[in-house]
Amino acid sequence: MERSCFLTECHGSITTKDLFDVSLVDDSFGFAVGYGLYKFDGESWSLVNENIWGVSIELYSRNFGIILDGWWTYIYNGTHWKRLIVDTLYGSIFLGEASIVNDSVAFAVGEDVDGPSVVYRYQNNSWSLMNEFYGGSPTSISMFNETLGLIVGYGMDAKGIVWKYNGTALSRQSIPEVGILSKVLMLSPDRAFAFGDGPTILRYDGVAWTVEQILQDNAPPFVQNPFQELETVLPNETVTILVNVTDAESGVGEVTLSYTADDGVTWTNATMKKTAGDTYTGWIPGFLNGTNVKYKITAYDRAKNFYINDNEGNYFTYIVVPEFPSWTVLLLTLFALTLPFIYILNMRRKRYSDQCPVKNKILRDNE
Repeated sequence: MERSCFLTECHGSITTKDLFDVSLVDDSFGFAVGYGLYKFDGESWSLVNENIWGVSIELYSRNFGIILDGWWTYIYNGTHWKRLIVDTLYGSIFLGEASIVNDSVAFAVGEDVDGPSVVYRYQNNSWSLMNEFYGGSPTSISMFNETLGLIVGYGMDAKGIVWKYNGTALSRQSIPEVGILSKVLMLSPDRAFAFGDGPTILRYDGVAWTVEQILQDNAPPFVQNPFQELETVLPNETVTILVNVTDAESGVGEVTLSYTADDGVTWTNATMKKTAGDTYTGWIPGFLNGTNVKYKITAYDRAKNFYINDNEGNYFTYIVVPEFPSWTVLLLTLFALTLPFIYILNMRRKRYSDQCPVKNKILRDNE
C-alpha cells in the first residue's frame, strides 16, 4: 500500500510525545502507538487514548489487533482496546513484538527480566507461556501459520540469531555471521527476510539463509538523447517521444517526460512507459499552430539518483506548423493530374514531326 505521509511528515508534529510503531489495515484505517494511541482515518491522525502506551502494535483486521507494552497488552475487538496482563503471577515478562496468525490467535516474543527468553501465545482472550529458552534475546517474530514461523534476535556477542518455530519448539538456524537482527518477515515456507545492523538483509529460501547484496549506488542513470517520431508537427497532433535509459547498478526506477508550451512558465510531467528493452516511450499532446514546444527527460534509478537530459539547458524543441490550405492542396492535385496529359501531347507532337520531315522543312523555311 502506498501512503502519501506518515504522522509527523504530514502537517508537522501532532504530538510532542514519542511514537514507536504503526500498523495499517488499509489506506483508511490504522493505529500508531507510543506514549499514547493515535488513529488514522485515511485523511488525518487523531488522539484516541493518551493513557494507552506501547512499544509495538499489530493489526490483523478492523476487528482484531494487539498492542504490547512489556507485561501489559491491549486487545482490539473492533470497537475498543481492552487491557490484558500477560502474567498476573510474576509481572516480570516483557513482550516486545507480536505476530497475528488469524482473527483469534497470535504469538509474541520477549524476555523474563529475571531469566530466560519467552514465547507466548494469545488465544481465548488470554496469554499462555509456550516456551522458555536461553542463548539469545529475541527481537522479532513472524508466523506463517500456527505451526510455522521464524524468530530473530541476537546473542551475548551481539551477533544475529535466527530460530525456526513450529508453535511448540524452537530450533536454532545456521546463518552467516551478521550483526544484531531486529526484524523478520516470513512470506511463505520458502521465502523470508531478516533485517538488522550493517545494514544486513538475510534471505531464506526454505533451506538456507544467505546474505543479500546491498548495492551502494551513487551514480545516476544514463539518458541518451530522445528520438522524436514526427519531424514536422501539425496542429493538434500528438508527438511520440522515445528515449533509451540504462543504469548498471541499482537499475532504472522511473523516467519522466516534461514539456512546456509557454516557454517554461509551466511544465507538465508524464511518466514514460518501458516499451522494449531499455526504451521508454512518452507522448506530448497536440497544440495550436505556432506553438513552440520544449521538452526534457528526467530519469531516476532505484537508489534515487537522477539525471536530467535537457539538451544542455537548451531543451529539445519543435514548432507546430500550419497545415496546407485547401485551395493549395487542390491546385497541387490539379497540377499533378495535368502533368501526364502534357507529357502525352508532347510525345505525339514529336512523333508527328519525325514522320513528316518535308512539311516540317517548309514550316521552318516560312518562319
